[in-house]
Amino acid sequence: MITSQVHIHSTDAKIGMQSVRPPMNIDQGAADLSIRKSGSDYLSISQEAASLYIDQSKAFAEANLKSVTQLAADWAAKGRASVQQYAGSKAEEGNQLAKIERGVTVAQLAQQKSQQMPAMSNIAYMPHSIDRVRIQVQPGRLDIQAPTAKMEINATPHPVKIGIPKWNVNTYTMQKPSLSFSVETSS
Repeated sequence: MITSQVHIHSTDAKIGMQSVRPPMNIDQGAADLSIRKSGSDYLSISQEAASLYIDQSKAFAEANLKSVTQLAADWAAKGRASVQQYAGSKAEEGNQLAKIERGVTVAQLAQQKSQQMPAMSNIAYMPHSIDRVRIQVQPGRLDIQAPTAKMEINATPHPVKIGIPKWNVNTYTMQKPSLSFSVETSS
């Protein structure tokens, strides 16, 4: 018996693709900028220093640290006062001696005169009070003059340039399709 076999052999078609994608570009030039200022470019600063006055003359006077003329005037005043006190005490003694006929004896007068006042001690602070030192402060002055100036800024931007080239895709046949038949007969 004779048998035949038919063989069919096929090949698929293959398509190739090639794409071209050029890059995009964006460009924008720098803006034109103009700055104009009207007014002065300087700053004026003036200053007056503060003053501090301290008057310690009363505190020094209490501590007996006086000028020569002041010391001489004080000694003269003390001398006048002691002369007046001495004259007063002698006048008092004379009045008491005048009263001898009333029973006042010379011994009693001598005893009164010989008795001394007890010495007194005292703690004192120098100066005696805070108001003896005078402090006067005259504040300083600071003057700053900043003239006003106007700034005029003009900016002119340039438009943005965008370049987008077309993308291309090329297609081609890499392998063509085929179909073949073969017959085999066997006996």
